Amino acid sequence: MSVRWLMSLVGVASFAMICLPPVARAADQVADRLPPAAARQVDFVQDVQPILRATCYSCHGAEMQEGGLRLDNKKRAFQGGDHGAAVVPGKSGESLLLLAVAGLNEDIGRMPPEGEGTPLTAEQIGLLRAWIEQDADWPESADNQL
Repeated sequence: MSVRWLMSLVGVASFAMICLPPVARAADQVADRLPPAAARQVDFVQDVQPILRATCYSCHGAEMQEGGLRLDNKKRAFQGGDHGAAVVPGKSGESLLLLAVAGLNEDIGRMPPEGEGTPLTAEQIGLLRAWIEQDADWPESADNQL
């Protein structure tokens, strides 16, 4: 192993140790501001899909995809829209869907927007958070087809 290669490796490792912890801390800080996750197993069809249908599909469904986001189809929801991934399984603090409904993303703002729907309750946000933290299981049978 050459000294130059070893020094490069040390440099990359040092950079990662300095830069990555603040990113992880930022996601943790956002997660700390979210309502608590529901303290039970959450089912997509029974718990999550009704929330999405009632509050999101009119702007993010089959007919319209504001911001390039479609939330009635698993593949499209997980890909996200113009701002990035809407659902990041296991990572509620990085899931833009959750941050938007909680009003914690300055670029997106609170969803649904004022005058276009009723804001989600803390309980509904807690259900979405628990579902995401439980790896966001979404059965194919619940998908709207493209």
